[in-house]
Amino acid sequence: MKKQLLFFYTIVLIGKLLFSASQVSPNTFLFCLKSEMQPFKISLNRVNPSVGVAELDDFFHVHNIINIEPWIKSASDIDRDGNIFLNRIYRVYLDDNKVLSRDQIIITIQSFPFILYAEPEYIRKPYYTPNDPKYYNQCSMQAVKADLAWDYWDIPNEMPGDKKILLASVDTGVDYTHPDLIANIWVNQGEIPSWAIVAPEVNINGDDYVSAIEINNFMVSQG
Repeated sequence: MKKQLLFFYTIVLIGKLLFSASQVSPNTFLFCLKSEMQPFKISLNRVNPSVGVAELDDFFHVHNIINIEPWIKSASDIDRDGNIFLNRIYRVYLDDNKVLSRDQIIITIQSFPFILYAEPEYIRKPYYTPNDPKYYNQCSMQAVKADLAWDYWDIPNEMPGDKKILLASVDTGVDYTHPDLIANIWVNQGEIPSWAIVAPEVNINGDDYVSAIEINNFMVSQG
């Protein structure tokens, strides 16, 4: 009986380790600065990155950190949840030949008084299959990679239950200067001001129709 139990727990432990390894990035981790710290100005040289904080610069050199970057490059001071500022979270890249393990390096960097927390970078994968029978007739969801965010949704409870769950919608508009679009994109002539229709600097060919190319050229000329 003892041998059976030992075998069972061994299988469970191995399965847990294998599952964990597949869910955590082996050579990166994240850390967050405390709110009183200003976001870093990162300088990359031939050896190790530098952020202008002596303790961290020494840490990067000792542990052979090869790169550091903002976790979300577009985040600003208004992007926050309590004392966690998204523009103060950084991703650290470790060398394959590091002396200490990733977890040991995380423990070390957490000891600095200006670090709010440090943690492994978990690899999130969606496991939820939509129940919309016409999902595969739609191309937009896959095109914008919306399915990559599904694993962050609390499916069993259907709706987010507290402020710890953050939802974001990113709308970058239309890249109207793209060569496939600029000569073909539709322009609502009803929205064109009357002065623009007759202005030679806008309606270049004077045909009473303002095209996307003409609008773009005018905007570029105005700086």
